[in-house]
Amino acid sequence: MTSQSDSKPPSSALTFNLSEYDLGNTPIVPDPPDASPLSFTTATERSFTDAPKLTTLTTTSSDPETKPIVGVLDWKKKTMEINGRTRLVADLKSKTSGSAFNLTREWTWGTSKYVVSTKKGVWTAKRGEDSIAVLTPLIRHPFKKDELRTLTFHVNLSEEEMIFLILALIYQDLKLPPDQKPVSFKSAAGDAAVNTTATVAGNVATAGLTSCCSIQ
Repeated sequence: MTSQSDSKPPSSALTFNLSEYDLGNTPIVPDPPDASPLSFTTATERSFTDAPKLTTLTTTSSDPETKPIVGVLDWKKKTMEINGRTRLVADLKSKTSGSAFNLTREWTWGTSKYVVSTKKGVWTAKRGEDSIAVLTPLIRHPFKKDELRTLTFHVNLSEEEMIFLILALIYQDLKLPPDQKPVSFKSAAGDAAVNTTATVAGNVATAGLTSCCSIQ
């Protein structure tokens, strides 16, 4: 598989790093840190079945004159809210021609239309033929540090448009099984040892009980 580091975005692109495995609960910070005054944070409430209930996207800015904007996905009401404007997701999202059996969807916010699709775990939002935003997947490596997600905007967008695209990408990604943070080898080995010990002890106890209580 091609490493994410092998395909660098153009120099004019704005890239953000996502430091957590769960897209619904992660800081989204510019890379390098001074590339943008904006950063984002997602927070998601989940049900006992781990289904998302409410996802909140908040912005922070190093520019004191920038007013923070909040975006919300209400999974139960099936609504998206940005900067106080609430819309039904069904009114913002539609299938494209030939997308009946895939995950490609057209998203509309105001007069802007974006086609969001995925290939090999990479989510891409396009406007016409132009790539607007790309969300890379988590790439696991067995013997070195995993490559976490990155979000890259290839054109200049307003803060509201960025929030809309992030929420659209989150909406489609969280419909899929989530990435789980891997358990360390040491932890996994410890759990395996505990389970093995418990199994052996259980077998010994069962054998002893059978021996003492069986009819001779």
